[in-house]
Amino acid sequence: MRRFFKSGDRKGSISSFVLTVGVVDAVIGGVGGHWSLAIIGGTLVGVAIALRFLQAQRRLVQFTDASPVLYLPERRE
Repeated sequence: MRRFFKSGDRKGSISSFVLTVGVVDAVIGGVGGHWSLAIIGGTLVGVAIALRFLQAQRRLVQFTDASPVLYLPERRE
């Protein structure tokens, strides 16, 4: 689980930003007694986790065993 969160931080993706904003909102809302802010923060954390999951799934799909397309003819010597 820790590797899952660290992988997004290295790339600086949008999901890292949404996760950070969600955690900060949830903490401020929970400590300050503003439950609507805590709920919004929790929702943002859930959205960020879903974004990371979708990004990870997309990365797995991109790798295929297809042969490369050659646009230029092979070089003859």
